[in-house]
Amino acid sequence: MLLRREDHPNHPPETWTVAKHGRKWCLFIAGHCADTFATKHEAERAKTRGFLFDLYHKERRWYAGESIPGWKDAEPQQPYPIALA
Repeated sequence: MLLRREDHPNHPPETWTVAKHGRKWCLFIAGHCADTFATKHEAERAKTRGFLFDLYHKERRWYAGESIPGWKDAEPQQPYPIALA
């Protein structure tokens, strides 16, 4: 999973950032380096196409209840348990 269900809507590809990380360029998603690239151009391109972009959109559909070939169907979102006094 790229992002947890509750974080997913807040971090679409438009919010992803690119920054130099050592000798490589890092694609940051939700404040974490999701992948590294040799050039800034490659990292910027990953915000609009490629594996992570496709994964984000598949997860969005999966969280919405759509079946994704090869993926186990998402469990219905369960409410957090309430502690009984």
